[in-house]
Amino acid sequence: MRNANWKTGTKFKVPCGHVNFQFLQKTGPKRQEDRSVPRTIFKQFSTNQTSTGMSELLDKDKSVEGSLLKLREQDRNQRVVDKLQILLLVSKQLSSPEKPDKLLKKILNLLLEIMNVDRAAILLVNAATGKLECKAVNSRSGVPTDHKFYSRKITNTVREQGDAIITSDACADDRFQGSQSILFPNIHASICVPLKPREEVIGVLYVDNLSMSNIYVDEDAEFLTALANQAAIALNHAQLYQQMQAEAIVRDKLERFFPTAVSQKIREEGKLSEIVDPEVTALFSDISGFTKMSSVMEPRQGIELLNEYFQVIVEEIVFPYEGTLEKYIGDALLAVWGAPCQKPDDAQRAVQAAIEMQWAVRQMNRDRAAHNKQPLHIHIGINTGKVAAGNIGS
Repeated sequence: MRNANWKTGTKFKVPCGHVNFQFLQKTGPKRQEDRSVPRTIFKQFSTNQTSTGMSELLDKDKSVEGSLLKLREQDRNQRVVDKLQILLLVSKQLSSPEKPDKLLKKILNLLLEIMNVDRAAILLVNAATGKLECKAVNSRSGVPTDHKFYSRKITNTVREQGDAIITSDACADDRFQGSQSILFPNIHASICVPLKPREEVIGVLYVDNLSMSNIYVDEDAEFLTALANQAAIALNHAQLYQQMQAEAIVRDKLERFFPTAVSQKIREEGKLSEIVDPEVTALFSDISGFTKMSSVMEPRQGIELLNEYFQVIVEEIVFPYEGTLEKYIGDALLAVWGAPCQKPDDAQRAVQAAIEMQWAVRQMNRDRAAHNKQPLHIHIGINTGKVAAGNIGS
């Protein structure tokens, strides 16, 4: 390292490979304030979640004055912050994957905790009929409910138009004049907002009060809409999660008996239950003398042997040759080619699979001999002909 004095300070030149780095150090006295000001290179932030709970933001005994939100704070600016904080807490509580029924109850429980309403209901669109169906109801203590206390006129309007409706007195509202679903249950003030996770309305959230009119303000409708958006996203995720679980179960069942390509085709076309009359090639195979062999084995050893054997025969031979596993029968199996999907060379595939099985057993016997285990011998039979093929059982 070399140095050279400059008028402004000391210059250091440090070679690094083919590159020289130059550093300049001031020689003049530092100012007093420079010595006292620390140089901050990094900042440290806490990632712990806020400990603020719903109870700290709400006043459960709040009387009905103006907004029906049970916010403890009355200052307008602080109420905006508190509403955002409540929505964040709601989002966290609805974020865990749950069954739709349990999630619906949780949404309504949170709603009644946050707002002074008499009754609340969630209606979801039935995918088969395209109509709204009531899935959950709740009410404050002492208010009776049934699944038809809501106004079908209001809920259907919100579902069709995709916009929220707030009415100060539904019985006197010209938009719903003569509607029996409003007059009969004596509905006064109500709000109904769409459940709309994306572009499509999947349902509606409905709240009302029985005895009081002119009680809802814009703040109530805006907050309920925001809450409904959180609920819609959570419900959509719950439905998708349930659908994924159901599809995983179906896929697991199909892939136990069909090659991956065939099981995927069945899921896409949904023709498993259709009865057809194809020509198929059936392959039967079993282990010779397995009953006698298993009689001197521990039960666990017998199961381990069959799992090892079928893993090779089915997973590595039947499925790659695009055969369908019809069933296991103890140490035997029945596989078919030609159902549920037909190919022109089904018989040839079955014969080739049989040949591969014999070679596979020879290899297994080499491995078994190395571990002083009894060798396996198998029988194979193949036949081609017309059958009636379809799904039997569940």
